[in-house]
Amino acid sequence: MITDLLGDIDENLINTAGYLLDIDLVWQGEGVEEKGIDAKTGKVLIEVDPKYFRPTEVDLLLGDSTKARQKLGWTPKYDLPALVKEMVEEDLKEARDELKESQQELKDLGMSTPDIDKQLALIMSARGNEDEVEESRNNAVAMRHNGNDGR
Repeated sequence: MITDLLGDIDENLINTAGYLLDIDLVWQGEGVEEKGIDAKTGKVLIEVDPKYFRPTEVDLLLGDSTKARQKLGWTPKYDLPALVKEMVEEDLKEARDELKESQQELKDLGMSTPDIDKQLALIMSARGNEDEVEESRNNAVAMRHNGNDGR
């Protein structure tokens, strides 16, 4: 792996992703107490979770691609904004595909369009919390089996 990124990029990467998603992040706190807050809603969107720390975490990593550029003629394909843009686009594509799949699952259960929309809203609002997503799907199944599907 050859790096051309210097210094602490986490905040820049997240801000770039936020920009692409039309989310203006405000940063508060420092270190493990730092939070990224949606400027429009005041909702905390980014938090540090120490359970993901590695035992040998390094405070600062610097990359220097000078040798690869000089000896190999290497040049980077991406700058940070282009890399983040591609990552965000792929995540959005995956979310759209997941939404279509969930929509089809609910149609297969015989649910009407208004109830599908309600259940999809619950599923998407819980995205990232698999327990909540599973509970929303189970509620949709229960509604159908109880005959409460809006028809």
